[in-house]
Amino acid sequence: MMPDAAVAFQCRGEQRTRPARVRVRILTTAAFVIPAAGPGCATVGSTNDDALDVMVAAARGASAVDTVWPGYRPFDHGFIIFEPGSGAWLTTDEPPPAPWTAVHSAEPGLRDRLYHRSTDLPGLTGGIDTEYPIGEEGYPAVEIDPGTAGTLATLYHEAFHTWQHSNFSDAPSGEFVPASGTTPAAVAAIELERRILAAALGAGAGARADSLTAAFLAVRMQRLAEASDTVRTVDRMLERLEGTANLVGYQAAATALGRDPERVRTTIIAMLEADLADHAVDLANRYYRWRAYGTGAAIGLLLDRLGSDWRAQTAAGTPLDSLLLRAARIAPSPSLMAFAQDRFGYDDLLLDARRDAPAVSADPLAEFLARAPHRLVIEIVADSGFSPSMSFDPGSEGWTTPEPSLTLLTAPSRASMTGAGFDLSVTNRPLIIDGRAAPLLRLVVLLPEAARVNGTAPTAITGPIDGTLRFTGKGTELLLRGANLLSIRLDPGVLTLRVRPPGET
Repeated sequence: MMPDAAVAFQCRGEQRTRPARVRVRILTTAAFVIPAAGPGCATVGSTNDDALDVMVAAARGASAVDTVWPGYRPFDHGFIIFEPGSGAWLTTDEPPPAPWTAVHSAEPGLRDRLYHRSTDLPGLTGGIDTEYPIGEEGYPAVEIDPGTAGTLATLYHEAFHTWQHSNFSDAPSGEFVPASGTTPAAVAAIELERRILAAALGAGAGARADSLTAAFLAVRMQRLAEASDTVRTVDRMLERLEGTANLVGYQAAATALGRDPERVRTTIIAMLEADLADHAVDLANRYYRWRAYGTGAAIGLLLDRLGSDWRAQTAAGTPLDSLLLRAARIAPSPSLMAFAQDRFGYDDLLLDARRDAPAVSADPLAEFLARAPHRLVIEIVADSGFSPSMSFDPGSEGWTTPEPSLTLLTAPSRASMTGAGFDLSVTNRPLIIDGRAAPLLRLVVLLPEAARVNGTAPTAITGPIDGTLRFTGKGTELLLRGANLLSIRLDPGVLTLRVRPPGET
């Protein structure tokens, strides 16, 4: 997710409702491993380790995967497969520092480029990260999924995001969607588009699919014509970035494993037919981010069917729906839109959207803060080069973005942040990520009782101290290196720590 250009959060592989790794950037605008004869090296003796099985499958399918998207060569760059509590595997041409250990493999693609560590990756106890730092390099890191295919799909999805960072022409814009983007009419139109796309993909090539494609475009163009510039930008940006990554993930996994590509089409159809209410509480996340994984991938499949050379144009910045409009064999029209509305039940969708529309809060932040009487506030003072990382599982409640640069996590199953002179872990506590006062980043944890420092009540402090401070509250622990502390402020119900990252003055 990318709330806006003041504080950017790049979410990693959220389409599978798995823990997400977030890069926060402040902007001023089974293998038995047998010790080998040589020091620091080991040998792969067999393959009963799921993470290593993924590595082997990726190595064997590397040349085939390179055909999915021109220039996309994820195996060349390298990546990490890990399992919390069991360590991680890395493939790379750049020897990593300790505690990574070189491992010999008879698999040609892994020879002299396979490494293992038996301990967890610092700051990443679960989920995904498109650019996990090791030495001077950043690698896609993916937690092992049950089964090789699912892990490969996630890996290729996240590795494609890494590739996008260097090969897509423009940087992602903000992801904040105003209330006008989730009116009942907008929600009903979005659901209508999903139904039409599923039918078009299910129809196979031919006149019926051509008509359904034109009907989709008619509904899409009408909705976007009535939307704000902000909504249009977010809508197309998410499909262009997340939709393509989703498609590449499934196509690359199927290609690497030599599976029938028809599975990709049926998987995308299932995503279009799934209930979006299972993915997020916040309507903007539900109908823009989560929806885009399926619709963006579906448009890509339709463009392939139409013989469009769409990938290079997408990388250059052209929206997917614009490319589909150019390639369509039948032009969209009001009559096709009316047909689609009748055929796919637009009136019922609109009634459902009106019935399910949530009450609009006059002050969502104040309501969120009222969830608990105490707060632990961490204010991070940094310049534009500051780039810590946060890993979180948003839990069943998801997150909301009531305004640009403000993200509210109602009950994250887990959240952690490292790299800013401190280590923060939060479990099942309401959490706020606030970048509205950039370059200041503010994290707020809501607590049922006051936080403690080193086991006692805190006192006001100004300036750095020696040693490490340990702040605790229900489901919350913060280890802060004292040299990075600027001040501790005590207010009724609020403990505020102002800190600076290492190297800042």
